[in-house]
Amino acid sequence: MWQHAGTVLRPPLFVLVLLLGACRQPGTSVTLSDINATPLGLDFGAVAIGKVVTKTVELSNSGSAIQVEALEVLGVNAARFSIDTTGPLELVEPIHVTVTYTPTRPGLDVSQLTVHSNARNTASLQIALSGVGVVLDAGQDDAGALDAGSDDAGGTMDAGFDAGLDAGRPVRDAGFFSDDSGCPPTWASGTEAATYQLDSAHTGEQPDDRLTLPLCERWRRDLGAPAGYPVVSGGLVFVASASSATRRQLWALDQYTGATRWGPIVLTSTYWWVALAVGHGAVFALSDNGTLLAREAATGQQRWIVQVGGSDSAPTVTEAGLFVSVDGAVKGLDPATGATRWTRPVANGDTSSPAVSGDFFSVSYACNQAYGFSTLGVQRWHATSSCSGGGGKTTALYRGRVYTRDFNGDLILDAADGGLRGSYDSRFMPAFTGDTGVYSNATGVQAVSLLNNTVQWSGPAVVAAPIVVGAHVVLPTSGAVVVLDSSSGAEVSRATLANIRGADEQNVSAPLSGITAANGMLFVPAGTSVVAY
Repeated sequence: MWQHAGTVLRPPLFVLVLLLGACRQPGTSVTLSDINATPLGLDFGAVAIGKVVTKTVELSNSGSAIQVEALEVLGVNAARFSIDTTGPLELVEPIHVTVTYTPTRPGLDVSQLTVHSNARNTASLQIALSGVGVVLDAGQDDAGALDAGSDDAGGTMDAGFDAGLDAGRPVRDAGFFSDDSGCPPTWASGTEAATYQLDSAHTGEQPDDRLTLPLCERWRRDLGAPAGYPVVSGGLVFVASASSATRRQLWALDQYTGATRWGPIVLTSTYWWVALAVGHGAVFALSDNGTLLAREAATGQQRWIVQVGGSDSAPTVTEAGLFVSVDGAVKGLDPATGATRWTRPVANGDTSSPAVSGDFFSVSYACNQAYGFSTLGVQRWHATSSCSGGGGKTTALYRGRVYTRDFNGDLILDAADGGLRGSYDSRFMPAFTGDTGVYSNATGVQAVSLLNNTVQWSGPAVVAAPIVVGAHVVLPTSGAVVVLDSSSGAEVSRATLANIRGADEQNVSAPLSGITAANGMLFVPAGTSVVAY
């Protein structure tokens, strides 16, 4: 890794392995007096406005009796949910709590049932609550709950979205979300965000998503330390925070309210670099000392923890597996167990998160030492140069091309054979939409035609990589989040926001940062907070 003034560097041959003795390992007995809920979320589906639907959740313990001090429903839509007991009570045998949902206006309602107790695994167990209020057309059956996603006549509940989404994209279709924040209703459908720069190919593009404009701040969570880029899945926002003064932590927040759903979980590392990915039902956190942790996305329960080797490259997960770039190697791992499936040597291995599409992935290190591999670990090509060294940059894969970034040139390579197909200029990760690449430099962003390399429009300078959400380009600038029309570059919305975290792909002094969009919402790390629009 190249050294800069003020940079915190990772010792080259030193690996600190710190396994938490209190963590539960596969095959060991559970900790006494844990509290559990079955299920961990109640989805009431579509319910006619004014009707009442009830569901139950079972609370149980794994050992001695637990004192439940109180149960309460929290969240912006808490008034539409009620429970049959508020405690206190003693949890000796399993207890069933009845939850009632009564929608009062159309749209998505989300809250959480919080159980306060003296359980050792969590003092505040949270059960997600959700339901969609619907207005029945004249002549429809007024029967209360409807099939999720359809009316009782077999028609589709209109969520304003096309059904023809790309295969393999996780889609959540729950209509729209409305709360009491004063913001307009936001669409609650779209594409989830799995890793750095949104997707496994690092394209920075959410073509099947959309933003509610003008931008309106829905919630803000101060995590007490600089926040990294969020990843989003199943209505949860996962984000890491760390600083020299505050321990490194992994948070799971409610997408719509910002409430803590589980965590924070303390992470182990030498410095303060942390990066995340989500998939296969788990969130994966990789620290600079090579500690890779998998937690169940819904509950925070530890799945496994392994040591993969020092890293400053975000992990990437797809249906084909979990991929990491570490000191001198790339690795493919089993997301279910953490077992290493294969390891392949590369030049240095710094700061290049695997960009994965289908059965192929690319990485690129200092001096444009770029590689193409199959997801089974077979090297397909190596585009070498006359120099080598520490460092590198994450590549993007788009329409059969690999986009590298390096001090000796930003190259466009053919994904099939690594052949040089052109060049471009971008300081941060590029983003793509249709036949256009959105690049950034010191003076601003440019939308450039991928067909003839002409500049279509220009925009203001950014502090981190831009992203594309549906028909809009989102720019994290100094002091504001700016939304442009992707076709014309015209500004359509702006939200003033101080301390938007810049993307530092070189150092390990803070979590890797960047903005994220998923399921109709935008998430921006700013200072020690995450701000949701």
